[in-house]
Amino acid sequence: MSASAAPDRPGVITLIGIVVWIQAMIAGIVSIASFVFRNDSDFQARAGQTADQLVTTAVLEGILAVVLVFVALGLMRGLAGVRTLVATVMVVRIGFGILTMISQTGGYVASAAVSVAVSFFVLWALYDHRDANAYFGI
Repeated sequence: MSASAAPDRPGVITLIGIVVWIQAMIAGIVSIASFVFRNDSDFQARAGQTADQLVTTAVLEGILAVVLVFVALGLMRGLAGVRTLVATVMVVRIGFGILTMISQTGGYVASAAVSVAVSFFVLWALYDHRDANAYFGI
């Protein structure tokens, strides 16, 4: 590798890119399910939300899914500034997760807890791994 060549993407960055893709898929599934089943009384009862609240959940999770797709693409391509963007998205994801764990019941709480844990792992890997620092030119 010459001095001017970009460093190879470390395995931890590839892993984080895959994790972000998975989070995007989960957010997309939650968005679609919340919208499709918004008028189902059993779904409302399990989610602990009204139809209007489920629509709000669907919209917010849909927006988050789209943002996560763009973040994953940028991360895998090593675009400048993407690490900060990923950190920002993970902090937002942690916030949504904590809000969900406080305000919801049922399966949403477990899903939110997993999202929060994954987001903390992503933050740890991006900022505490020497190969990641070299990849992003830090």
